[in-house]
Amino acid sequence: MSNWAIYSILAGVTYGLSAIPMRYVSNHSQMSMPSEFILLFSSLGALIGAIIYLISTKNIGHVLIINVNMKTVVIAAGAGLIGSMGSLFVIKALSYPESSVSNVMAIVNTNVLFALGFGVIMLRKMPVGVSVYRVGFGAVLMMVGVGMVCW
Repeated sequence: MSNWAIYSILAGVTYGLSAIPMRYVSNHSQMSMPSEFILLFSSLGALIGAIIYLISTKNIGHVLIINVNMKTVVIAAGAGLIGSMGSLFVIKALSYPESSVSNVMAIVNTNVLFALGFGVIMLRKMPVGVSVYRVGFGAVLMMVGVGMVCW
């Protein structure tokens, strides 16, 4: 299995796992706090995680001596801002008593469709070696799966 596939699976597992404490702190009667503070503290956790990763992989020295390209910093910061907005929307969705982790996360994980669509439009690229028909069929299957979980 390719490294990118392993990291993709790990990302799916960790994103799925992160929904459980988000639901707990956003909806538990004794722990409930405003969504904005939950986002702030989860962002702090992400920063700590990034620092631990850099130290554990011994890449911290490389980060300190990299020639910083301002365009890259702005694009990465913009991606972080958009991702934070997505996290805030997940926290808000999970804070409603009638929501469930399985329903919210099933809908949230349709992000693949949006990433694919925006990638095709903005980057003018289709996934390598994949036909338009297979992409369309996969998108339909994903929506059917979300429908089966949520309704």
